[in-house]
Amino acid sequence: MLPPFYLSEVKKMNEKKYKKRLEFQQKMISRQSEQIESLKSEIENLKLKCKEKDETINSVSNLRNELTENINEVKKHKEEYKSLIEELKKMKEIINQEVYRGRWRLVKFLIK
Repeated sequence: MLPPFYLSEVKKMNEKKYKKRLEFQQKMISRQSEQIESLKSEIENLKLKCKEKDETINSVSNLRNELTENINEVKKHKEEYKSLIEELKKMKEIINQEVYRGRWRLVKFLIK
């Protein structure tokens, strides 16, 4: 059997190991708890950012709908404008034909 002196030394060493292990575990626990807290705060920040982005998306979707309506309205007016321009071109062509007819009659009359 070991002498009592060695037994006390072994106990001291075991206690030191235990204390070191305990300190290490406490440090790990504190570090992990700090990380957990920081992650919680990051999650809250991300949730806020997500809400802001959702609000922005919703506001943009309303604008998109308005723009689509405006585009459709402009397309309708464009078609109407095109048809009116075509009518004007036809009217101009008819007027030009009538004017030239009258001029040719005048030229023929003057030549005689």
